[in-house]
Amino acid sequence: MGIRIGPRHKHNCCELTTMDGHKIQWSYETRYIGEYLISSTIFSISLDNEKKSFYRAFKALFSKVGRVASEHVVVELLKTKCFRILLYDMEACPLTKTQINSPSYVISSSFRKIFNVSSNVIIYLCTSTYNCSNIEDILRIRKRTFLQKCCALDNIVCALCGHQAETELVSLETLT
Repeated sequence: MGIRIGPRHKHNCCELTTMDGHKIQWSYETRYIGEYLISSTIFSISLDNEKKSFYRAFKALFSKVGRVASEHVVVELLKTKCFRILLYDMEACPLTKTQINSPSYVISSSFRKIFNVSSNVIIYLCTSTYNCSNIEDILRIRKRTFLQKCCALDNIVCALCGHQAETELVSLETLT
């Protein structure tokens, strides 16, 4: 399965065949190492599956402990069990501003369910209290850690991407 990335990603491409004669199918989206890559003008990923998996995990968790446990316990379980599903591999991929803000809605809707409220002000206060309000900061910390590990590794892939990783690391340091 192949996808096109670049300014001509929407245009039809000629058929390609493998060495043994099989045709390569063109697709808008393909899965590679747990991430869904999408055809776009730039390298981009789809966060839809992460969001679906997060909701599935949160609904399973909430159905088990729901109103029996305190809100504090449910939020801590949400942070330890569900956040890693939502934020899986996001530090390794370039993200648009929309993609960075996308998990915020998912988290706020979970808080709406936990605290049984609909006011955005109350949701903001709850997410701030439990240190879940700013996903952009969480992603920045995760990306910094990822890039530091990438620069420290001694393998050929990291060596090829080392300069870019160092440049991104410097730009992250100037943002904080």
